[in-house]
Amino acid sequence: MKKLFISGACFGLALSFFTGTAAFSQSVQTSQSGSGDLSALVARQQLRMDTLENGLKDIRGTIEVELRDIRTQLEQLAATALAGQSEASVDVKQFQAELTRLNDSIDILNQRITRTLELTSDVEFRVLRLEKRMQTLMSLSGDQLTDQLAQQDVTAAATAPAVSIGRDNATGETVWTIEQDQLDQHLDGDNKTQSASEAASDDQQVQPENPASAEQPVSEEVQAEQSEQPELPKAPEYLPDASPEEQYRFALARALQNDLETAENAFVEFGELNPEHERAVDALFWQGRVQFIQGQFEKAATTFSKFNALYSTDPRISDTTLWIAESVAKFANAEQACTIYENLGQFLDQPPESFVARLAELSASAGCSS
Repeated sequence: MKKLFISGACFGLALSFFTGTAAFSQSVQTSQSGSGDLSALVARQQLRMDTLENGLKDIRGTIEVELRDIRTQLEQLAATALAGQSEASVDVKQFQAELTRLNDSIDILNQRITRTLELTSDVEFRVLRLEKRMQTLMSLSGDQLTDQLAQQDVTAAATAPAVSIGRDNATGETVWTIEQDQLDQHLDGDNKTQSASEAASDDQQVQPENPASAEQPVSEEVQAEQSEQPELPKAPEYLPDASPEEQYRFALARALQNDLETAENAFVEFGELNPEHERAVDALFWQGRVQFIQGQFEKAATTFSKFNALYSTDPRISDTTLWIAESVAKFANAEQACTIYENLGQFLDQPPESFVARLAELSASAGCSS
């Protein structure tokens, strides 16, 4: 709009100039006709020149004002654009600072997770070492103490055995002590029990012979009846010939006394003789545990897998599933291990954080992709 105004003013100025020139030519011509009108013509021409000069001054002033306004607007636009760029750069710098702080927090969290996993592994190692020491103590303290521990596994915990734990100030080692009279009592009870069992076995082996019955012929009917009678269950090989509860306590006592081979055979035999007993689930659990402690990792993984399949609602399933992973890490190759690790999650609906962390560590050690 301002440019149109300037162009119109210039056009009017040019028109006035040509008009004045034409009039001046006419006045010159008329001056030749009469010198009387020359002074009047000069005066009018001077007036028109003054008017033209004033118009040019006004146009110049208008153009300067318009140019000044345009310059001011351009400076304002440049300042606004510069301010916008400054704000954008400030936002970018703040965003970069936030990303840096986030990366630092992630690094700190990773370090804490690493330390936590290392601490967990150390605690697990210490627990296993303590378990070994407890097994050694149980093997030295006699059968009565192991029977009490087996009873605790069945019912609530009873009174603690008379075994004290202390630390030698001179050497700094942990010392396990038991009173002499109770140790002698345990040893006397073991000797009496062993003597009674040997006497009973001797009485069973010595049987009087009946020649008359040996010489008496057996009829065909009697032989048929004897063949139709069901076979009696065979006598246990590793377990005592007692109730299932006593058999389970015997197997558990062997495990606590660190007689792991006998304990494994006893638990296996208990499962074969008493598959429907309420203690079958505990026997299968301890069977896998004893196999794992002995280093029979493939057998332990098979036993724990059977435990998970049969007793999926047992509260110990998270432990057995983790022991499956630990066993697989000892004997399987990387490809098989990764496949098993990926399928272990189906046994647990809500796995604990320790299980997830340890399984991720085992997967990373095997080089699994996910």
